[in-house]
Amino acid sequence: YQMARAEIVLGSGDFRQAVTLYAPLYQQQCAGTVSAEDKARTLSGYIAALEGLGRTSSLIPLLEQLVRLRPEDYALKKKTADIALRIGQSRRALAILRSLEQGNPEDVEVLRGLARVLTALDNSREAAAYWQQIIGLDGESGEAHEQLIKYYREAGNQAMELKHVAALLSLV
Repeated sequence: YQMARAEIVLGSGDFRQAVTLYAPLYQQQCAGTVSAEDKARTLSGYIAALEGLGRTSSLIPLLEQLVRLRPEDYALKKKTADIALRIGQSRRALAILRSLEQGNPEDVEVLRGLARVLTALDNSREAAAYWQQIIGLDGESGEAHEQLIKYYREAGNQAMELKHVAALLSLV
C-alpha cells in the first residue's frame, strides 16, 4: 500500500511528499529482507523524487546501489556518470564512463561524457582525442568543434583551429 501511494504521489509531481513516503520504505527495505526487484523499485522512485527536488548531491550512493541491483542497465550507468560529473565527482564519472566505453566504443553520449570529464580534469590532450572521435561519428557536433577550436588555439595550432572554425561555420 505504501509503495503504491508513493508511486502515485511521485507520478503527480509532488516530489516533496514522494520523498517523505519513499524514505521510510527505503530504510525498512535496507533493514529487512525483500526481493531485489522491490528494492530496485523503491530506489528508483526515491531517486526520481530526490532528483525532482534537485537534490542531486545525495543521489550517487543511491544510484550506485541501484546499479548493483541492475548491473545490466546501461542507461542507469550513464545517468550515474552524468550526475557524478554535474556534482563535481569527475573521477567517479570517469571510472563509470570508461567501463561503459569498453562495451560500446561508438556511443557518442559516452564519448562526450568522457571528453567533458577529461576537460574538467585538465587532461585536454586526451579530451581532444575524444572530441575527434565524436566528430568522426557525428560530424555535426558543434560542441566537439568548439572544444577542438579551444584546444588547438591553446596548443598554438592555427591550421587545425581554422579547420574546426570552418567546420563549425558550415553547420550554421
